[in-house]
Amino acid sequence: MSDSSGIRAVFLDAGNTLIHSHPSESEVLANIALDQGYNLDRPALLSAMNRSFQRLERMTLADASFWGDPSETRAVWTDLYETSLHDVGVDGAAPSIASSAITHYSGSAAWRPYPEVVDFLGALKESGMIVGVVSNWDGSLPSILEGLELADYFDFIVSSGLVGHPKPYPEIFRVALGKASVKPHEAIHIGDHYFSDILGAKSVGIQGVLLDRTDSHQAVADCLKVKTLTHTLDLLD
Repeated sequence: MSDSSGIRAVFLDAGNTLIHSHPSESEVLANIALDQGYNLDRPALLSAMNRSFQRLERMTLADASFWGDPSETRAVWTDLYETSLHDVGVDGAAPSIASSAITHYSGSAAWRPYPEVVDFLGALKESGMIVGVVSNWDGSLPSILEGLELADYFDFIVSSGLVGHPKPYPEIFRVALGKASVKPHEAIHIGDHYFSDILGAKSVGIQGVLLDRTDSHQAVADCLKVKTLTHTLDLLD
């Protein structure tokens, strides 16, 4: 695989690339609220959470630096959860529910790998490829991947909260290149976020591959796109 393509290392985003929330974020928030005595309107909470995620996207596009500071990242998530809860009528208990949600997401029980992930990672390792994670995440990411029995597939895990540099800025990708001991043209980076993953990788000369599971990036034409991680194996043959 690596001999014919010239690629020696594969970098991967984590959230919505390797793993996803299970159940959904709005269901998690609703379940925590129910434990605290609030039976929320779940469709309304889903709509509120969608608005919060749209706001998170705008914040990331404007200035992604908060992803490199765990305290700032926690403050952003706290605000997003509390705002969503306020939108469905929860006031006094919103901080407690938001705090519980953040704690929940720091553990592996909150996450599930996508169906193809284990076979995909196994194929990469069998080929002799260097495999690393490059993700905007806090310091909990290594233990989450360990709890999901995925950590052994990776040669390294680089999270923005641990290195102090988030995607799409070049520093985090340079850290990954250093850990892999490869040059930019010898690596690819796969992720679901065009701004953070594709443009970030390009900033240091790494080829980005956009994972578009839901065909939501049909207008993107300046990078390779795949619908599943397994399809990426064809690019490496």
